[in-house]
Amino acid sequence: MTQRFDSKRILVNTAVALYFIAMIVSTQMGGLLVSLLWYGSVTFGAVIALYSCDLKIERYKIVFMALTVITGVINMYFIGTTRIRDQVLIFFLMLLSMLFTSEYASENTFLFASVANILLVIFKFLTVGFHGQIYNASSTNFISVYLLYPTVMYYIKAERNNSKIALYPAAVIWILSLLSRGRGGIIATSILLLGIFIYVFKRTEDKWRILFIYGVILAAGVLAYNLDVIINKINSSVITEYFRHRGMKSIRTTIWSDYFDHTFASVREIILGTDISKTFAGMYKMGNPHNSFLNIHMHNGLIMLIAVIGLLIKRTVDSIRSRNLIFTTCMLAMMFRAFTDSVFWPAYGSAVLFAFLFWETPAPKRRSAVKKSSCVQPDISTQNA
Repeated sequence: MTQRFDSKRILVNTAVALYFIAMIVSTQMGGLLVSLLWYGSVTFGAVIALYSCDLKIERYKIVFMALTVITGVINMYFIGTTRIRDQVLIFFLMLLSMLFTSEYASENTFLFASVANILLVIFKFLTVGFHGQIYNASSTNFISVYLLYPTVMYYIKAERNNSKIALYPAAVIWILSLLSRGRGGIIATSILLLGIFIYVFKRTEDKWRILFIYGVILAAGVLAYNLDVIINKINSSVITEYFRHRGMKSIRTTIWSDYFDHTFASVREIILGTDISKTFAGMYKMGNPHNSFLNIHMHNGLIMLIAVIGLLIKRTVDSIRSRNLIFTTCMLAMMFRAFTDSVFWPAYGSAVLFAFLFWETPAPKRRSAVKKSSCVQPDISTQNA
């Protein structure tokens, strides 16, 4: 049994690492070999996920997967927005996401993926500059997206395992998001950093808390004394350029307004999904509505969107009740980012969304015996917040 447990642990963590490595490679280059690597990593991850839980999958997950397949087929037949390739990818990423929630997955694997993404962004900043082409098919606005994918999984896994939490991943991706100047990324990573900081601070020894408080008071005094200089610097900073010139205005409001106007003109498209080719997003933005929740609707219709939002609300309520601060923070940061771009469905990181949907939030109580099935999740407690 121990040998089987170890082999599953090795396979699960290998599959998780391969998934994130393939994602990194796919953002940097194209071609047949890269496509084979990406789809191969997703397929391998899905197979290992099924093997690791001995094909035992909770009923609500099976219902959710079946609903996704059915609504996708209906959309393909009656609307034509989604494609077989999209739906197959979504389905396989659902299976792969069970690796993330598996008891065999280590937070260190996600930390490795987070650091790898951080190093890539730093390397690209040094070689092509802050305004250069960081990814082969995405703007610098997506820097925060690719950084968040593995980082939020690391923090949730560490919280559930009662492991020591490292603050530096959240701090570094916040700095890199500032340098990338994407407004949505800056806000999302700020939410994450604040939540992780509060979590770490509450668990710090009293003497270090007192020292930190004195440091904050001192820093506040310095900032107040140099307030005029700081304001002038902010007003001329490259980082705040988008905020100064655009505020919270965005082409996204035009895209979303047009999407809703087109959708609500047809009861069929409200229910089954929108024909994106006839919208502003389809004609001028390559079918990208810049909103992951609209992605869900346009590919799988209203029923699927309600199912996703319903599960997200349930997970949020459960995590707040059980005082799982990190899970709540990570979900809030990731969903905010998903609201402003096509982060999920179908997208490289859709497995992260499914992990949020499938990751049961345990109540803070004593540890119970851990079952050896990773799809039917063990009741693992978290440290009280």
